[in-house]
Amino acid sequence: MSEPSPKETATRVITVKESRLTLPDLLDDLLWPKLFRASPLALQPGQVGIALFTLAIVGLIGIANTWWSDTPNFFMSVAATLGTPSQDLSTGRAGPLADIISRASNLLHTHPLALIFQGVPILAILTIGICTISRMTATEFSAGVTMSWTEGLAFTLKRWPSALGAALGAPLLIGLIALLLAIFGAAFFYIPGLDIVGSIAFLLIVPLALLAAILTLGLLLGHPMLVPAFACEGSDAIDALQRVYAYVLARPGRLFVYTLILGLILLATSLVAYALAGATDALARSATSAWLGPNPSQILASDATPEGPTRKFASAIINTWLSCVWLIAAACVLATYASGSTILYLLMRQASDGQDWGELWFPEHANAGRDELSTASSGDTSARAITSHSRSENPV
Repeated sequence: MSEPSPKETATRVITVKESRLTLPDLLDDLLWPKLFRASPLALQPGQVGIALFTLAIVGLIGIANTWWSDTPNFFMSVAATLGTPSQDLSTGRAGPLADIISRASNLLHTHPLALIFQGVPILAILTIGICTISRMTATEFSAGVTMSWTEGLAFTLKRWPSALGAALGAPLLIGLIALLLAIFGAAFFYIPGLDIVGSIAFLLIVPLALLAAILTLGLLLGHPMLVPAFACEGSDAIDALQRVYAYVLARPGRLFVYTLILGLILLATSLVAYALAGATDALARSATSAWLGPNPSQILASDATPEGPTRKFASAIINTWLSCVWLIAAACVLATYASGSTILYLLMRQASDGQDWGELWFPEHANAGRDELSTASSGDTSARAITSHSRSENPV
């Protein structure tokens, strides 16, 4: 037996490159870290611009209501509350949220009709603005398609009845049940003699009250997802409500955790936005008044009442410009809320239904699918509407 040649006994050297495990590799399969994309997606010119335009119209509605009645401008009072740092708990105040609830409660008791004239249009405008931002966020987050603000607004305005129905359907149903209960109480328990009949028929009230309680609980837990459900699916208001309530019941614990994370993101965004607005306001006033002498506050102080017509007019203009800074900060918060709510809905949809967060409804695909259904033969081909768009596909 011959010995092997050196060529046959040569050893092959294989170099194995060690791969590094990065943080995106660890978090790619997790859903909750995707919530942190809310602020980067929201703080873009289109989203912030829509939010700013929305808040401006809401403010004008509040001002218009004060022209024909003595109703306070609820929106402006809330904006002032958010722009003012809350006092210490030792003063007996719980902060801006307590002030907002107190102002809304007082307005409800003193001016109920005026609150309707302010509240309904304001809710409608806020719904349209949030739906527009939600659609813009959904296309970029799910499909990687950047949508302009004009396209997002056109998407919402073409379907505004369904958008309003998704946002206001549950509150209106709860209010209708409460109205029926109030009518029942006035009809049977106000007049003596009918209270016996009312007490017997009260058995019918219990299911209605239970339904209202369930609707209220679902609304408290799932209200951020109502408008995004419509914006992502393009369906009607009833389908959006069914989806949100189903997700609340299917994964309440996960929804609570996701909402808590989103709340922390929203809080951090608010602190940064209002801190920048406050620093801008203070620096603009202090730096401008540096060489104006010992008493420059007649014009540049926010709470000053300067004497003279030109001084008052100049002070009003300065306060108007600096109010725009605070309005931009509020627009950043609103855009973050809308974007975060959209991501929250897509993640809850995957956790509950198993539908990937990268699948999104596009109207042009649905129209193409309907055209295929109308032209295809029912016996030879089976056409189906394409109603989803994977994030790995190229935009059409």
